[in-house]
Amino acid sequence: MPENTAQSCEFRAEVRKVLSILTNSLYTNREIFLRELISNASDALDKLRFRSNRGETPRHDDLPLEIRISLDKDAKTLTIEDTGLGMTAAELAENLGTIAKSGTEAFRAQLAAEEAKADGEKADAANIIGRFGVGFYSVFMVAEKVDVTSRPAFGDDDSGATWTSDGLGTYTVAPAGDDAPQRGTRIVAHLKEDAAEFLEKFRVESVIRKHSAFVPFPVLVDGEQVNTQPALWREPKSSVTKEQYDAFYQALTYDSKAPLDVLHISVDAPVQFNALLYIPDVRQDLFGLDRDFWGLDLYASRVLIQHRNKELIPDWLAFLKGVVDTEDLPLNISRETLQENVVLRKINQTIIKQTLSHLEKLAAKDAEKYAAFCLTEPAGGSDMTSNKTTAVEDGDDYVINGVKHFITGGAHCDFLCCFAITNKEDPRHGMTCFVVEKGTPGMKIASEDNKMGIRGARTAEIVFEDCRVPKANMVGELNKGYRLALDVVDRGRIGIAAMSVGIAQAALDLAIKYAKEREVFKRPIAKFQGIQWMLADAATQVEAARMLTYYAADLKDQGVPFTKQAAMAKVFAAEAAHKVVDTSLQIHGGYGYMKEYPIERIYRDQRITELFEGTSQVQRIVIAGQLLH
Repeated sequence: MPENTAQSCEFRAEVRKVLSILTNSLYTNREIFLRELISNASDALDKLRFRSNRGETPRHDDLPLEIRISLDKDAKTLTIEDTGLGMTAAELAENLGTIAKSGTEAFRAQLAAEEAKADGEKADAANIIGRFGVGFYSVFMVAEKVDVTSRPAFGDDDSGATWTSDGLGTYTVAPAGDDAPQRGTRIVAHLKEDAAEFLEKFRVESVIRKHSAFVPFPVLVDGEQVNTQPALWREPKSSVTKEQYDAFYQALTYDSKAPLDVLHISVDAPVQFNALLYIPDVRQDLFGLDRDFWGLDLYASRVLIQHRNKELIPDWLAFLKGVVDTEDLPLNISRETLQENVVLRKINQTIIKQTLSHLEKLAAKDAEKYAAFCLTEPAGGSDMTSNKTTAVEDGDDYVINGVKHFITGGAHCDFLCCFAITNKEDPRHGMTCFVVEKGTPGMKIASEDNKMGIRGARTAEIVFEDCRVPKANMVGELNKGYRLALDVVDRGRIGIAAMSVGIAQAALDLAIKYAKEREVFKRPIAKFQGIQWMLADAATQVEAARMLTYYAADLKDQGVPFTKQAAMAKVFAAEAAHKVVDTSLQIHGGYGYMKEYPIERIYRDQRITELFEGTSQVQRIVIAGQLLH
């Protein structure tokens, strides 16, 4: 051949090796094979339903659209059969004998061509799952031989055929005779010795509930339907009852309480997706036990792709529980990882926007759930006996005058729990709490605070000038507010301790991750003993703070005095968080000082834990007072 002539060549592949890669390396979990086979069966049923809706009549049109799975322990076979589109002998050879030949992809292409002829009118084939034509071969992870027997639902050729292969590079196609199903496809997997678990009914059912619980056709295992719960996020909002929403939430989270609220989202642009998002009534993970177990379940056309996907929501919305289902997801051929995250970013932005909008509406609708604790004053601080705000009785009302500052939520909450002096002679035993509704004449927001950190928790200064509130707005008894405030503060100190533990743990996690990734002198800095000791000390601080916090919380739950322990937990956890965060930033070096790195924000946010609900110095006074009492 002349040197200046280009030659066109085709790639050659060792089929045996390709199959080995597909079956042993492509998928990370063996149980995935069942998901793929069920998805293929669902596709076949969807294709048949689509053509039937267009006026074509399939063979045996009285057969139900369903997927049947049967287990034979003696023969060591798992059989999955559908009553869907089916295949001829030629189609079996073409679709199963050609790796990455997807019948679904061809079906989509045909639909697209027909839509083009019809001036772009959209055909509804969105539920079809498969795209790459390799999911079927996952069965060879668990099977030493596979028989696929099929009979087409349409066309002149009504003969059945059987495709057989051991997954090692060869296959056969032979007439099936009377053994073929009346319509559709039957797959018989002859399981390997180490795959005997998939002969157990409970194991198969658990896989179906995990991955394919919402396939839009009945899936029966030995005659019993497994997927009985509908995909509520695909249903019109008007057709779903509160009982259905609550039942799905409890099945999803195992929370015995009903959720506070639910968001049922259906979006077509900029990306198509459906979502069902729940706001729990009470945060279960108060102390960070499940700090890594958050995210939304990601589905593609009703099939679970990822459990607890963290790209769908930011960490500050980690309290959300629920599912997201999209047909626009760019999956790799194993469906288990994403090729890109553009779609997820768009979904993320939409969820954030709609969630925040929903929370604003919820606050307006159920304003009594959103109240600010209005105690701290410029002259008082931690010394409540120095507070100057007064409430003077006047007929059926009390008239409040004074200034409160550093009031979290004061600028946007609908109610303020305002503590005022009702007996100037004895402030300690003459303090009373009143509920003041936002907009009450005489109450105004003087200014919002511009803080160094925790900017997400807005604080403000509130001024009361002859603010009149009814006697009915009194909380508790007259002159009993001091004890009430102390009780709230004690509980709050446990919360701040828990917050400090969470901050410290986050900083530690970032430090560990960075130490493993950052290389100097051609090795990760985690290999240096100096860094290792810093991490060891930080981890010890975190665990000690966590245990103190648990102890204080346990005492509170038991209903026994916990003032001392709450103060101990708060001061130790807050100061431990300071040390751990500082250590983490130090390990990050100059990068830790940059806003692009999360430790910078954590550094600013942490500092407040040593100040609010009583400074560290005040906590020591409380502890000493309890010891010497």
